Amino acid sequence: MHIVWISAGDGTERTTRAAWRDVSSIAWLPGGRGILINAREPEGAEHQIWELSYPDGDVQRVTHDTDDYWGRISLSNDGRMVVVAKRDSDSGIWATHNADASQAFRVTSDLNLYDGGVAWMPDGRLLYSAAARGPGEKMAYDLWLARSDGSQARRLLSDGVNLHPRPCPDGKTIVFHHSTPQKSAIWSMDLATGSTRQLTEGGNFPDCSAAGWVTYTIPGGASPGVWRVPLQGGETVRLTTERAFNPVISPDGTTVAYSYGSGFADFPIDGTRPPRKHAVMIESIRWAPDGRAVVALRGGKGTYNAWRLPLDDSPPLQLTHFQSGGINLTGWDWSRFGLAYVHTDDRYDLVMIRDKR
Repeated sequence: MHIVWISAGDGTERTTRAAWRDVSSIAWLPGGRGILINAREPEGAEHQIWELSYPDGDVQRVTHDTDDYWGRISLSNDGRMVVVAKRDSDSGIWATHNADASQAFRVTSDLNLYDGGVAWMPDGRLLYSAAARGPGEKMAYDLWLARSDGSQARRLLSDGVNLHPRPCPDGKTIVFHHSTPQKSAIWSMDLATGSTRQLTEGGNFPDCSAAGWVTYTIPGGASPGVWRVPLQGGETVRLTTERAFNPVISPDGTTVAYSYGSGFADFPIDGTRPPRKHAVMIESIRWAPDGRAVVALRGGKGTYNAWRLPLDDSPPLQLTHFQSGGINLTGWDWSRFGLAYVHTDDRYDLVMIRDKR
């Protein structure tokens, strides 16, 4: 990600040199001499405050700590004082075998970030992505495999950013999104040998079928939609043409469901009919174990609950009843073993930075 200057007069664009993993806020300095941004470096774990000069785009770091600054930057009129929120997060994986939030138990107990994805293995173990936090840590999400109580945790992969892992039905292979500052792709891993294979150029949110297909999404760009590639590698095939998120394969391997802007859709994995759309607002999607419905997250104001949404469009059924907190949108799974989910408790304090120069 780059900051781009756009002329209000003629619309010309000028891209600055510095690259960022993400930018959560931008504020102009008095006189238009530059901007302050709240951003993470490509391999940074925390958001820090940075100054970019205008028009050269030279970068100067304002904060030099391990705090995680979040949200909007507010500047005094003279630009010498900055007010911004500092975020402290307690993130962990939780599970419940009966969808009862009151009986959920915590699986992980350290201070890592667990918003990179979690999935049930066919044997009831948990596959998940976690990022270490601490002074000097770079943004790297590792893949882990553990028992459902968190014991016997084993690191599977620690190179780069590895997100949204999903197991194949035989439990011998997993697929995941792997990225570095230079590129991203869908990869597979043989759990017995640890060997990995790149399957695509780009893509996100993979899933795997017993027949040896891997589905994934390209959410934007020139070729958005759901795509398919053989698990052993080979030709990629575009299955849908609209912007799609989070495609998942049914338990019997015949159908793909995905979410889109105003609902969810399903279609045969062989592409023999176009997607059938369901106009139900959701945020993220999985399959119910019986294959006759999807389980999706619905809610708002930071609290999401799981709902069963039948494919025949009969009335939905609420499965969980979180009153606050709830389920992380990118870190949850539903299977015959129950619900596994990431819960993050964020606490915010306002911080004033005086005489930033």
